[in-house]
Amino acid sequence: ALGPVLYGLAPFPGGLAPLLSAAQQVAADDSLVQQLGVVTQVWEPLLDLFQRGTRSPGVDACHRIGRFWEAGSFHLSMAGGSVCEVRCTAGDEEADMAALADLRSRALLAEVPEGLEAAGKPMAEVVAEYTARLAVLKDAVAMVGTLRAESHPKYDADFQLSLAVQAPLAEYAERAREIETALEEWRASVGQLRLRFYFLNYFTLTELVHVCQLAGLTPVADGAAAGATDGPTSRAQLLTHVQLVVGGATEAAAARLQEPVSVEEQQHGGSAGLLSAVAVLGARLWELFGTNPERLRDVPASDVGTQRQGDLLIGALSEAEAGAAGGVSPVWVAEAAEPALVPELVLSLYGRRGRLPECGELVLCTPLTAPEEVRLLLWRWIFARRAGRTESVFCIANVENLVYSVQCQALVEEHGVADAAALVVISGRPGQMLTGALRAQRAELTGLPDHAMRALFQHISGHHVAEMLVVSSEANAGGKTHEVLRRVSELQSGSDQAGAFAYHPLSLLESSTEESLALQLLRVQDDAGAGSLLGLHLNLGHILPSEANSMLFQLLVLGSLRARDARRVYRVSPRHHMFIEVANSPGSCARRRLPLLRLLPETPVQVSQGSLDLREPSFLDDACTRVSMLPRMELQFVAKTLAALAMGRLDPNADNFDPLHDPHLDADMNSAEVYEHLMRAMHAPTTPEGAPKWSAVLGFVQCCSHQLQRLQSWGVLPFLMLDEEEAELRSFKRSFVQLLLENSLQLTGRSVPEQDPAAAVEDVAEEAMARAASGEGLQRANSSQLLQRAGSLQRAGSLQRGRSGSLERAGSLTRSHSGGDTAEPGMAAGEELIRAVSAVGSELGVVGRVSSTHYVDRFSNMVSWEAADHPLVIFYCSCGGIEVNGCDILSMNKQYVERYFSSHLQ
Repeated sequence: ALGPVLYGLAPFPGGLAPLLSAAQQVAADDSLVQQLGVVTQVWEPLLDLFQRGTRSPGVDACHRIGRFWEAGSFHLSMAGGSVCEVRCTAGDEEADMAALADLRSRALLAEVPEGLEAAGKPMAEVVAEYTARLAVLKDAVAMVGTLRAESHPKYDADFQLSLAVQAPLAEYAERAREIETALEEWRASVGQLRLRFYFLNYFTLTELVHVCQLAGLTPVADGAAAGATDGPTSRAQLLTHVQLVVGGATEAAAARLQEPVSVEEQQHGGSAGLLSAVAVLGARLWELFGTNPERLRDVPASDVGTQRQGDLLIGALSEAEAGAAGGVSPVWVAEAAEPALVPELVLSLYGRRGRLPECGELVLCTPLTAPEEVRLLLWRWIFARRAGRTESVFCIANVENLVYSVQCQALVEEHGVADAAALVVISGRPGQMLTGALRAQRAELTGLPDHAMRALFQHISGHHVAEMLVVSSEANAGGKTHEVLRRVSELQSGSDQAGAFAYHPLSLLESSTEESLALQLLRVQDDAGAGSLLGLHLNLGHILPSEANSMLFQLLVLGSLRARDARRVYRVSPRHHMFIEVANSPGSCARRRLPLLRLLPETPVQVSQGSLDLREPSFLDDACTRVSMLPRMELQFVAKTLAALAMGRLDPNADNFDPLHDPHLDADMNSAEVYEHLMRAMHAPTTPEGAPKWSAVLGFVQCCSHQLQRLQSWGVLPFLMLDEEEAELRSFKRSFVQLLLENSLQLTGRSVPEQDPAAAVEDVAEEAMARAASGEGLQRANSSQLLQRAGSLQRAGSLQRGRSGSLERAGSLTRSHSGGDTAEPGMAAGEELIRAVSAVGSELGVVGRVSSTHYVDRFSNMVSWEAADHPLVIFYCSCGGIEVNGCDILSMNKQYVERYFSSHLQ
């Protein structure tokens, strides 16, 4: 009996339990019965392991399918959202759709053993019938998901369907036909409402359900967002949806939609349910907007002289009656030079007509664009004249992002064009199916000149948004964030409602989507309240998503962003100030991704005398929404100290020597004087070219301010300077201040390594490789190792790493290559490589006054000046109390300190 079991040909009948029972009846020895019990308990798990371990995957799949066939059932249910899941259960065994499909694939590829059966059927037939049922289920699951996404009331979150695996295939087909019929009837019913009520075509079915809930026409679904009931919150959310239909809709329109359903409306709406609620919504939208022309957002009309013939034809045909006369359809196609320029072409199309596009006129396609969005825009275009939208120009832009099947669906809309307005299809790439099929309707559209486009955005900035400003700089740490906060502080201090003006930072990163950006804006709006004054600080990352330009166009030009999963809409308000901070990424990646940036009002910032602000931004509340500019006291203190040093007030040989001088008592300086003293102390030019970054300037100020404050508070110092017998001690403060300034400059210079252009680093690395190969200035024994490290340096340059970091790694990695503690040759090789690179380009990548030659050994153990007092201001006094015994100088450059003390402090 065990033979077939071991070879996987048949299961053991009833397991080993009957064997144990028989043994209990015949055995006279109790100990033997106990031993048999132990053997049974151990044997059955081992047998199961043996079977699973020795069967091929195909044979094992056949066995599992057999178990499901004998006692299994398929269960369909909703798993959240519009996802329908399938589970098959048989006793304790369970598998999802992916596992079931895997079993099918393995069983079909396997050679089914002869004699293997399930429920009296040969296993080959069982596998075939299982495969046929699984194919029917797959189609049914897709249709159930579609019905759920399109809000069919029967296929809601509680939907469930169970079928026995052995049920006839005809029963499976019948259930699938029922689901298919429900989908067709549902779409036909909704389609009839869309044909009857034009403004329903502005919303997907999911959005229609949500709008009905906000209007109180249907009950709120379980798990719906808070606020989806009658009240101020739901009215505000409802208004943002209504403004997708007509941008100028007011709160009165939202209030009308939330009125109770009248008896007459119930009679016209038909039977109760979702379709009745949608019919009531459509009728009320038609009542509000059907007889009124769409309110367009006017802008100054651009120069007609720049208008091309193709654009004029679109305008003429869109205004003409009988668009289908002569068999000509009011459809045109155009192509942009590249996908990123499509939004500019779209804006030019509407700008020449003296207005901005409305939300319902345009679909900017992305890889996430649903077919329903394109279909709805086509319906709005086909029936535009019925709703008085004769002047509308509908546009499907970036059509290259649509998959082939969606482009085909766009061509099969067959409702005639007698009531259609104008439609323009714009692609960012040639060779698209949709533009190729309509190539006879090609129009040569061109973008407006940059000055005309800038005029459009200037108008948007002052009318549809309170302010729109791009803040950029030619280098990182150039003061962009400071400029934004300074501007926000001015707006808050100058506003009559200063307490209601809130600052909020936002981010647009590589992982951002339209949904995530809209949710960020909606959270800000919810926290601040509707109608609040907002200063929105959008910080662009170094790497941006491919659809970033489209997202920015929708936000700034269309004035809205949709969070479709959350069923929310963000609408830009004239009370919103929009500040866009552009990251200074290598190769201007952000500007390449966002060509629109060059057309927006822009404030470039740079390190210069005029841009030095003697104040610093500070938040006044825990939520960091209120900004105030406070005096930066350390700037004045350091500048006054530098001025005193320059005027000789610390020099005992000067006429205006003042041993008791206190910089706090000096008069404040203006920004020009402060800037001049700082640049002189940092050995930098006073012109913007070659000036250090603001981060380096402020780091230097903070570092030396901390040290100089400690030195100023040292009570022994005035007595040293007044000592007439020890003349050398009178110059101690001046020399010591100079030492602190130089050291602070070097410390802060190395704390923020500067990134080199990749080409420059590669040039240096290539020359270093050449020198390493020839052995010039290097030890021959380490040439191969140095070549390896030089190649690493070259790769580091291509990755835009700082050269200083690469040099540090050069020493550490060569130490590890040479074998731990006995690493002196490797360390010497690392230093030789550093010297080779330094000799080729000693000025490249050097920050502040740090020499790359001493980079590794100089800063390996140095404490951070931000974390603690610098050792130079920790004094050790003798028992007498006034004599300086020495300073802790272990973390300074030994050669520099020895040279300085030997020449100044002997």
